[in-house]
Amino acid sequence: MNVNLTATQTTILKTAAARPDGNIEPLPTNLRGGARTAVIDGLLARDLITKFQRPDHVEYYLSDAAFAAVGRKRKLPAPVTPAPETEA
Repeated sequence: MNVNLTATQTTILKTAAARPDGNIEPLPTNLRGGARTAVIDGLLARDLITKFQRPDHVEYYLSDAAFAAVGRKRKLPAPVTPAPETEA
């Protein structure tokens, strides 16, 4: 995927891609107010992050496209296999 990103957006995506859950928080400390909103809105518009509304706050996580944009693959948990002695 060829996406034109700002340096700030690239930093956010690369940092989040290195986190186990792909959460974009915490954002860089110098990103506040309107700049924070603009960066998040830009990533949402490109479908690079997904918004999750929690009861008391909002969380943003990387999409598969975001991982691809920074040359990474989403880490998936190992499949769960039942123990041989466990009956279904």
